[in-house]
Amino acid sequence: MANWKKTMMASAGGGADYFINTVYREGQRVRPFNVALDGSDNILVSGQYDYDGSGTVTGGMVYKLNGETGDLDWMKYQNYGNQSGGNVAYGCAADSSGNVYVTGYHGQTTYTYLKGCVSKYNSSGALQWVRDYGDESSNNFYIPTYIAVNGSNIVANGYRRYSGLGFYEGFNIGYNSSGTKQFDQAPRLNDWDWYGTGCVFNSSGHWLEMHNGPNSSINDWDVEIRANTFASSPSQQDVVRLSATGTQQRFQQHLGTGRQLAVDSNDDMIFGGEIFVNTNDRAAVIGRYDVSSNSVAWSKKLAVTPDGGTYTYKRSRTFAVAADSSNNIYALIYVYNNDPSSRISYVLLKYNTSGTLQWARELWHDNSTTYGYFQDQASMVIDSQDRIVIMLESYAFVGSSNAYISTVFRLPNDGSLTGSYDCVRPFDYNTVSSSNIDVKSVNFIAGIYSILSYGAIGFSPYSPSETSPDASGVSSTTTVI
Repeated sequence: MANWKKTMMASAGGGADYFINTVYREGQRVRPFNVALDGSDNILVSGQYDYDGSGTVTGGMVYKLNGETGDLDWMKYQNYGNQSGGNVAYGCAADSSGNVYVTGYHGQTTYTYLKGCVSKYNSSGALQWVRDYGDESSNNFYIPTYIAVNGSNIVANGYRRYSGLGFYEGFNIGYNSSGTKQFDQAPRLNDWDWYGTGCVFNSSGHWLEMHNGPNSSINDWDVEIRANTFASSPSQQDVVRLSATGTQQRFQQHLGTGRQLAVDSNDDMIFGGEIFVNTNDRAAVIGRYDVSSNSVAWSKKLAVTPDGGTYTYKRSRTFAVAADSSNNIYALIYVYNNDPSSRISYVLLKYNTSGTLQWARELWHDNSTTYGYFQDQASMVIDSQDRIVIMLESYAFVGSSNAYISTVFRLPNDGSLTGSYDCVRPFDYNTVSSSNIDVKSVNFIAGIYSILSYGAIGFSPYSPSETSPDASGVSSTTTVI
């Protein structure tokens, strides 16, 4: 695989460095699902690409970027099991030695069955082992979407359905660093569909699993977070249920991408998602759960309408949350408003630990078949220097056709990056011959430029409409075991 020759990097105000890294295949899909960091702040991205170039058969992918320069270190492709089937790499994480763990599924293109899998790579990208689970019986689906690592303990979280089970259930599977399975369990919440929507370790070594699904009726959805010890028979420590208290009473989360659960240095839990406001509209939610008082310290319901238009649909959703070393909290919110231009953008917000908004920035680029727009795949992490790393999927006109694009931003945490920047065509690229994925980049001289064809990308100051918890906010109940 060829190395990148160009680095997308410039110096922002205050001396903080930032860059944009972009990977795409002309006319096809390179779709990112999640982002993570290793112990040296190198950036990991997991996702999916067109395996055969048809747009039908998919392979999993994971790649590593140098955390300081944005250069591509290595990229690996996954096509386990049925070679003509679909593969997806949803989640990624790293241990303190730089080993990389990826979770996802493989199966048939007809989706008769899907088998879950967890794989391990060393820091140089050499595959160490692959473990899959489930079987190839009809209508068996194992879809692990999130993964967390603490020392030699690995937990994957997702959802599954198998023969005799008429609904999806959230599940967790644990391995040690040698690939030996430690447990496979599912908290049975009721007989409706429930989905695993996140997992993370806290400072005590407990792993937190998050699930989302119906409560008392099919229309009333809750979020449940459970703390467990890591053992062959995990022991639950406590259970937190988060509920929407408005008219719709539906607190829902996105599946397969993002980080809707995080912990700060006090082990307080940061959560995100969306609340159904009415039949058409959704409002993004972010909040902090105080573990010492076993209650929601604060929550925000965010009505996001960036350009002030009149909309048939006003929808926003928190895709990712994170906390920095000072326990400031960041939220990455997807925004879709069905106005004449169907504007799609993201809003990045920073709160202090008490829930006071520090700043907000809208991330956007021109939205048309010529210029491109952001998609609904996004994630975010904060590195050890409190710099913000954002992963987004874009759709744009590249070369002679359209493409789905994996884009990683690294931004300063003070909100100083603002302005609109012209997009330029790439003037240097390398081809990964083994997979026919074009890896292209732009050398940054000054300012930020997208490698998308024409159009513009921008970072604009933004003032969201907040409602802090009210009749449409988030309430909680806690069972301490």
